[in-house]
Amino acid sequence: MGGSLYEISAELRNIFNFAMENDGEITQEQYDSLTITRENFTEKIEDYCKAIALTNYDIDACKCEKKRINNNQQVKANLVNKLKERLLEAVTKFGEEKQGKNGTTYTFTSGTFKLFTKNLVKFVVDEYRTNLLKNTLLSYFRELFINGVLIADNLKENGVSEEDEVNGMLGAINAIAKSTFETDLENKAVPVYLTKWVDFTVEDLKALTLNFSFEITAKNLITDGTYIAQAYSNEFGFREANATVVPISGEEENITIGQNQINTSLTIK
Repeated sequence: MGGSLYEISAELRNIFNFAMENDGEITQEQYDSLTITRENFTEKIEDYCKAIALTNYDIDACKCEKKRINNNQQVKANLVNKLKERLLEAVTKFGEEKQGKNGTTYTFTSGTFKLFTKNLVKFVVDEYRTNLLKNTLLSYFRELFINGVLIADNLKENGVSEEDEVNGMLGAINAIAKSTFETDLENKAVPVYLTKWVDFTVEDLKALTLNFSFEITAKNLITDGTYIAQAYSNEFGFREANATVVPISGEEENITIGQNQINTSLTIK
């Protein structure tokens, strides 16, 4: 607050100075001295309101300074990234090659600096196809549930294997999703890299995890045994489902809702 502190009482100024030196903390005795009584009401109200106004002014100034520093940091970080991009290009052109598990890497020594590249494999999710699979699956399941087709049953008793059940559902999902995709493609509502339809796979179903979120009162949970199933079957409940993709190791090649990509980075020592 600087000189503005001298516009408030010496007692309050001392408390402010103490707090600034102690990470905003004050003693119990100082806190007690801030109590407003009937006798000092008029004097302290004026003093405290003035202190609040002056401090808020300083807070706004700190926000502006913080924004300036953050902008300066971002500008410098962007510049560093641009320089590293050019260095990465140079090292991959003129550096010494070495074959590794994740492809070719490069090293280059210049004076006191050693530069080398590193390849990291990262699974990148295809947002469009992931959302298409999620929305189609939930919409289809909702329809089956409402019509009494999708129920908890014992597949073995019905003579249906789990594999046949999954493949049957997947075939229906692909038929619906393909129709949606073709409409989106016609309306130019798909990413430009998607030019033709590819069926979803069982590996996609294994990799796709759905997280549901809904509220229920304790009374309803106790008195209505079908409430949870109903919550999952209605439109509102399904729209609250969030999707994450976690590929099964070794099955990435058969997953169509994402793919492994190699990211090459540069290290300077």
